[in-house]
Amino acid sequence: MSDAEWALMRELLPVPGRPAGRGGCPEGYCHRQMIDAVRDLVDNGIKWRAMPADFPPWPQVYPFFARWRDPGLVTELVVDSQSVRADATVALDSRGLDAGKKINGRKRHLLTDTLGLLLIVLDDFRGLYYDTALSSSSAALPTLLALARPGHVLFGSDWPFAPAIASQYFANGLDSGVDPGVLQAVNRTHAETLFPRPAPMRLRQAAQRAAASLVFKLVQPGTD
Repeated sequence: MSDAEWALMRELLPVPGRPAGRGGCPEGYCHRQMIDAVRDLVDNGIKWRAMPADFPPWPQVYPFFARWRDPGLVTELVVDSQSVRADATVALDSRGLDAGKKINGRKRHLLTDTLGLLLIVLDDFRGLYYDTALSSSSAALPTLLALARPGHVLFGSDWPFAPAIASQYFANGLDSGVDPGVLQAVNRTHAETLFPRPAPMRLRQAAQRAAASLVFKLVQPGTD
């Protein structure tokens, strides 16, 4: 990681507990080393246990990665690059050769999430509303809850269009794999917030107006 990249990413990282006055043991490795290790793992598609010896030991790196991943911080830390051909007028000292793609030119960088989506696109996806139809398995539901903004996941089912056994499978995953408070919110609270019920007084007033209008039409036929 270059000094310029580190200067941008450093502000996004949580401050360790000891320097922030929260106590705890001193951290053994610099956050910059940890990010370099995670980027190397993602870039080369290696296993955690196959991490090169130039980086901190993988049992030290993985807890850091998990600590950043769980609150969604990792989505802000990926710098994606693309090799583009450079014109003949570009100086030699600002261009290079991408041997893998056989491109002579420059690399341009963008902050993306771990799927390669631009962060602005990811934010748009977070603003959508999702239901749990065929998405409440132990593999899919945590990802859905982490992606969507609070209150944007509602209960949904593909029954009767999906086979009963499939619908039951996903219903069981929702009932058994979610915290009771989250389950209550997904099953009811989020929907009530999105589609609030009219106040009882308004319903009564609307019913009274409808009844009065009907009586008036019965008493005086031909009036609108």
